[in-house]
Amino acid sequence: MSQTPKEEADEMKANTAATKIQANFRGYRDTREALEEKSATKIQAGIRGFLVRKRQQAVQAAATRIQAGFRGFKTRKLLKQNGQ
Repeated sequence: MSQTPKEEADEMKANTAATKIQANFRGYRDTREALEEKSATKIQAGIRGFLVRKRQQAVQAAATRIQAGFRGFKTRKLLKQNGQ
């Protein structure tokens, strides 16, 4: 059974409307996903920076301990030499 011209026009309008709704939803979804990815990237970068700073502090503290130990050794050696 064939459709009347009015039924065909109504079906075309419905298809066009459905296509527009789908396109708008896909655009919304893609935008939301892009924002979520950008947010996740910022969080990851912040954590990476925090970990790098924490590691740098540990390295600095270790270097300070080594320097202090060597300076103490040097001072004790000098005092021992001057004491004799």
